[in-house]
Amino acid sequence: MKEERKNYDGTKAREMKHTYVFKEYSDKIRHFIPIYNKNSGKQYPISKANEVLEVFELELYRSPEKPPYDNFIQQTNRQLGLLIEYFGDVFHDRSAEHGVVPSHTYYKIILPKKTYYKIMEVINDNGLLQIRDLIFEIIAIAQQNYTDDIVFWEMESSKKLITTAPKESAKAIEILTKANPLNLLDPANKGSRLEGINFLFNDAVIKIEHEWLAGEFIEHFKEHYNNLLFKDWKKDLERYPLRFHENKDKLNYRFKLAISFYNLFIETGLFKIEKEVRTPNVLMTCIAKLMGFCLINVFKDGDSDTEKSKVVRNWIRRSNFRRVLPYQNIKADMVKLEKYFPRNFLGLGEDIKRADAISAAMYFSKRFGLENIGPDLAHLYQCLVQVNFYIGHQVTGQGMRSPSNFPEFEAFKSLMSGIQKGQKIESILFKMEGVDGEQSINSTLPLQLISDAIKRYQYTNRVEIDTELYKVHFEKEQNGAIQIKSENRFSEPEERFIVDFVGGFYNYLKNETRTPQKEYDPKFRFYNIIAIFLSHSRFFYREQELEGYAIEMVKKWHSLYLIKNGLDL
Repeated sequence: MKEERKNYDGTKAREMKHTYVFKEYSDKIRHFIPIYNKNSGKQYPISKANEVLEVFELELYRSPEKPPYDNFIQQTNRQLGLLIEYFGDVFHDRSAEHGVVPSHTYYKIILPKKTYYKIMEVINDNGLLQIRDLIFEIIAIAQQNYTDDIVFWEMESSKKLITTAPKESAKAIEILTKANPLNLLDPANKGSRLEGINFLFNDAVIKIEHEWLAGEFIEHFKEHYNNLLFKDWKKDLERYPLRFHENKDKLNYRFKLAISFYNLFIETGLFKIEKEVRTPNVLMTCIAKLMGFCLINVFKDGDSDTEKSKVVRNWIRRSNFRRVLPYQNIKADMVKLEKYFPRNFLGLGEDIKRADAISAAMYFSKRFGLENIGPDLAHLYQCLVQVNFYIGHQVTGQGMRSPSNFPEFEAFKSLMSGIQKGQKIESILFKMEGVDGEQSINSTLPLQLISDAIKRYQYTNRVEIDTELYKVHFEKEQNGAIQIKSENRFSEPEERFIVDFVGGFYNYLKNETRTPQKEYDPKFRFYNIIAIFLSHSRFFYREQELEGYAIEMVKKWHSLYLIKNGLDL
């Protein structure tokens, strides 16, 4: 394993990840396959393939070898913006939903030379040279999506999965509701009783008639759904058909791709059209040819450009596809929120909410029945994500500015980062409470045990090691800038931001939301909501922290809040 890791070439791996090899249809296996195996470089290097296979290696968005770079950066960013704006929905770009900056998918493409020349002919004939790299990347992404995913859902058997999902999931809910294990204990057998299960195969029907064994199938199925997104088997089975909404949408892939090309060319002014003729033949033919390079068959009965342009024109005229904006104007109840959270924190949010905040609010609303405070949750999420940048990564963050004139913090940071890098502690000087004088440890074994313990704690409790070790103050100014000041001292445990946030959030949930009647422990419900909320916002530095650990940390912070404010634990 160590030898494999030693031979791992990270640079080469990243290059392969961002390299796309064009595909072609194989009659032998009835599927699309790459024209060249990029993983077999040792056996058949690309330089040799260029000669033997007649392939072309095209670098996209290539930087000039020397300054100035301004024009290159401007053009590259412009093409990235066009890719996200016009094709983000078609290619299911999730950057806005995840709250991250979008990026290009491919920077290198390997394709047949004849195909390269044909694409360049379309680009040159239609005056698209200024977005040449963007056109090639769109074709590459469209090919990848179509051959790896869309083709499958265009099959009749796959369409059946989509259309039958609502009815069949409703049956599953009815089965789990009727197959209550308590019915087996009913001596009068008044309730429904599971007596067996039929398994339908394409060549046989097998029936399980042992009640207990059949019951185990039901219980394991139920347990599986209880461990999914909403931790509630019925809610997750109710949303089962939603899994196929995206797949149902994939049946419109070719139409959405065509309208995206059309909007790109028209709205950017790359194609000038008359008001009377919104779909001229030359534009329809251009889009049809580009769709063909994406491996989408526009006209099945021949290669006539006239017929292909008619098909594309029909797609565009009939399509009702509209781009979905990655943000929405959602106003929170600020009067209510200000009773529980400080204004400098709430001021970090805006009425315009990004997709990641909206998605998080929808998830919590559905899972915990908090639909009435959805806008507030979106605002809190937006603010919390911002705070993470200001108070987090204080030890491990690259390029983070530490407080000036704070040698104790620099010593602590040196200890933590040194252990993380594998450096050994040579000696420790310490003083215990209630013991006079300082003591030291210099032997290898105890120092190694201390080092191992700190390293484990760093890994499992990074939020404690890396978040607001020194006190940070932030304030949004009238011009929108964020003023950040840090103190040259370590924070006290109870004065960290997270302590007041947890306390305020707990009080907000307790006073402003309804607790379900069946909830036997409201306090745990509030802790659970807060813990998962922090986890989703990456406060724990991982997108999905273990819920048990996150809940224990919330309990700890809430206890500090209660002690700080003189309240009962």
